[in-house]
Amino acid sequence: MGSRRDEAWHDALIATYWKEVVRVLGRRLGGYAADVDDLAQKVFLTAWEKRSAVPDEPRAWLFATAVHHAFNHLRACQRQPTLLYEPIDVADTTISESSICAAMDLRRAWEQLTPDEQAMIQFAHLHELDSSQIAAIVGSTAQAVRKRLARIRRKLQAELEGPSLWSAPDPPPDVSWDREST
Repeated sequence: MGSRRDEAWHDALIATYWKEVVRVLGRRLGGYAADVDDLAQKVFLTAWEKRSAVPDEPRAWLFATAVHHAFNHLRACQRQPTLLYEPIDVADTTISESSICAAMDLRRAWEQLTPDEQAMIQFAHLHELDSSQIAAIVGSTAQAVRKRLARIRRKLQAELEGPSLWSAPDPPPDVSWDREST
């Protein structure tokens, strides 16, 4: 973004990162649209106020600032963070029953993760941040982030490998029924 921290720098920062910051906030706040927009503005105001502290590669710094603003906002509002899920259009005939079941199994497994674990996976996979960028956001080391992500992925994998909520149950053992006595 360059080393000159003037209004043009700030305008370029907003133009480059606005959508990503809004996505981070939206996922942390569960889609309260007015809150997301207000907090995104706060993130960029903070960047302007602390422009000398913003690194030349500002993405991780902006995400960390967004997460801090989101947590402060949730605390102030006494809300619990929720995750937005893309709705499945069941009227869409291209979606198979098995893909709907797989999506529901994934949602069930996802809900077994803590909000912090969900955020780590989101930063790594949705926002495509590397471990050093995530470490800057969560206040950890890159090595600790890699280990934590590996544990979270194993946890998610174990949940997905468990029995599906939608698979047919095992048939009951053979029982001889005496239908005449009932």
